[in-house]
Amino acid sequence: MHLSDTHTLLQKLQFKQNRVSFYGHTLTEEGLLPSEDKLQAIKDIQAPSSTKDLQTLLGMVTYLNRFSTKMAELVAPLRELDKKNVHFRWEPHHQQALDDIKKELCTKQLISYYDSDPNTVTILQCDASTLGLEAWIRQIDQHGQEKIVGMASRCLSPTESRYSNIERECLAVMFGLEKFEYYLLGRQVMVETDHSPLEQIFKKNLAETPTRLQRFILRSLKFDIEVKYKPGRSIPLADALSQICQKTTKEITTSNQSDVHFISTATRLVDDKAVREAMADDPIMNMLKDTNLQRLASIQEAVSTRTVGLLDIQM
Repeated sequence: MHLSDTHTLLQKLQFKQNRVSFYGHTLTEEGLLPSEDKLQAIKDIQAPSSTKDLQTLLGMVTYLNRFSTKMAELVAPLRELDKKNVHFRWEPHHQQALDDIKKELCTKQLISYYDSDPNTVTILQCDASTLGLEAWIRQIDQHGQEKIVGMASRCLSPTESRYSNIERECLAVMFGLEKFEYYLLGRQVMVETDHSPLEQIFKKNLAETPTRLQRFILRSLKFDIEVKYKPGRSIPLADALSQICQKTTKEITTSNQSDVHFISTATRLVDDKAVREAMADDPIMNMLKDTNLQRLASIQEAVSTRTVGLLDIQM
């Protein structure tokens, strides 16, 4: 520390501790937990009264996202309020979502420390719904005990929510692989899914798969994975996640009231004149235009005078 010119405060140093709080987390001998003050803040939080308060709540929930794979599903109703041109109005299904978030985060799910031994069995489990993607890593130690090493989830974009079921399941696999890339690269990984066709897709010739799935599979080639099908009831979190998804979807769609949040009187989304002016000022477009004109001139000189008129194209 002296050589690196690093200084510490004696009153902030702790030695021989079984538990240490650090940046909103509690480090124990067994693994990682959310800190008590963060959990207490979650318990005490009240329903937000504005979009700014909602963003503060979502930020806190996102910080503790690693302790649950259900967060993407649970916060989906709240994220709808945070979208542009959406009037903020707190409704009963928003309060229910907040209560579910509190309950989920306060269960104190332990995240075990990652074992870098290549002989340790590492399993990536993935699941997808119409609202979000979930992925979590399990490792089996030398005593045969399974431990959760990492969990993650995210909401689907409007485009992704329109994917077919197999495309969403494949996207969930890619999300898990890329989210935990530094854990999974360079070691053999078992990928478990509750969607049986996905196992066969990863075994087929790449040219025989649909285009979108080809892109997903190409992104997975840098990983050493084996995709295995397991029924949803035998995957620890899959059934719970699907139930959460169905419950959340029902709560969102049962409201009989419709609200108009945005009205546009614009008849054209693109201004042709502005596009032409921008292209005229763009150096790359000018270079392409000059190249085409030069090529056209050379073609006109090479053909007979009878067909020159046919090539009189205005640029």
